[in-house]
Amino acid sequence: MIKKALFGIIAIFVTFLGLSAFASTPTNATFPHWQKSPITVYIPKDEKSASMRHAFSKWQGESGGNLRFNFVEKGPADIDVVFTDQVSGNDGPIGSYSVSINGMRITKGEIRILTKGQKAKKYSNNLTYTVMLHEIGHVLGMQDEPRKPTSIMYMPVTEKQDIQKFDVKKLYKVNGWSFAQRNFNN
Repeated sequence: MIKKALFGIIAIFVTFLGLSAFASTPTNATFPHWQKSPITVYIPKDEKSASMRHAFSKWQGESGGNLRFNFVEKGPADIDVVFTDQVSGNDGPIGSYSVSINGMRITKGEIRILTKGQKAKKYSNNLTYTVMLHEIGHVLGMQDEPRKPTSIMYMPVTEKQDIQKFDVKKLYKVNGWSFAQRNFNN
């Protein structure tokens, strides 16, 4: 009798571990996301190019090596950045994004950042960089966050925002990765 009970407990434990491991695989992601890595990125030459590259590198680091960005010299790429004198959309006066989705797969992204013209001069470099981080979050499949004002995905974007642990957990959830098993070495 004790052997049967012990066997039953072990079977439940093994089943639970198996289901937990299965739940952390990318195939169980419930949000549109990139299903490839590296993701090619085209950033045109501009005075803000280095900031944009830095923002992508920051997201790559926060992904624990799950995302890799490969910067290319010519577009089109998987993600194209456009530095412009006019941004239209509902994501604010400095940045906007668009993505193409096929099923649960993001297949193309575009980020538009206001860097040219008189309008661009009234925004600080810090705010522009924060908007870059925010728009990259969107092309990675993340939505605006209405509850945490320090989250990089909170709207409206301010200079006081940055990628928070909360945002990283959401990135992992969007992609179906296990946050508990993330790799801090990448």
